[in-house]
Amino acid sequence: MINGAETPFDTDRAAAPGAIDFALRRNATDATVVAERASKAQRMATATGDEVRFLIAVMRKIMPAMEMAERSLLQADPMKQMLENVAATAHLLALNTELQADRAGEGAPVLAALGEEMRALARQAARAGQAVPELVEAVSQDIALGTALITAANEALQGVTEQFQALISQLEVTAQSAGRHATVLRDMS
Repeated sequence: MINGAETPFDTDRAAAPGAIDFALRRNATDATVVAERASKAQRMATATGDEVRFLIAVMRKIMPAMEMAERSLLQADPMKQMLENVAATAHLLALNTELQADRAGEGAPVLAALGEEMRALARQAARAGQAVPELVEAVSQDIALGTALITAANEALQGVTEQFQALISQLEVTAQSAGRHATVLRDMS
C-alpha cells in the first residue's frame, strides 16, 4: 500500500501464499515420485546385480570342470600306447601264423587266412593309435578355447558387477536425497 492505496504488488502478495503452498505441495509430490522411482531403480539394479553374481558363480564352477576334462584327455596317451602294443602284438602273431602256415602244408590256407586277418587287425589298431593323439589335441584346443572364453566372460561380468554396485550406491544416495527433499517440502507446506 502506498498512501493508503492498494498496489498490484499487494494483490500479488495476497495471492502468493496459496500459489506457494500449491507449488510446495506439487514439489513434495514430485520429490516423492522421484524417491519412489529411485528406490524402484535401486531394487531393479540390485536384482540384476544378484543375477550377474549368480552367473559368475556358475562360470567359476564351469572352469574346474573344463580343467578336469583336460586332465582326463591327458589319460588318452596310455590308451594310445596300449593300442600301439596291440598292433605290434597282432603284427607279430600274423608273422608267426604265416611261418606256421609255411610249415603246415595242407593247413596252410587256413593259417594264411588267419595271418591276413591278424595283419588287418594290426593295421586297424595302428590307425586307431595314430588317431588318438589327433583327437586329444583337437579336444584339448576346444577346451582351451572354452576356458579362455569363460575367463573373458567372467572378467567382463565382474566389471558389470562393479558398475552395478556403483549404480546401486548412487541410487541409494539419490533415493535418500529425494526422500529428504520430499520431507522438507511437506514440512514447509
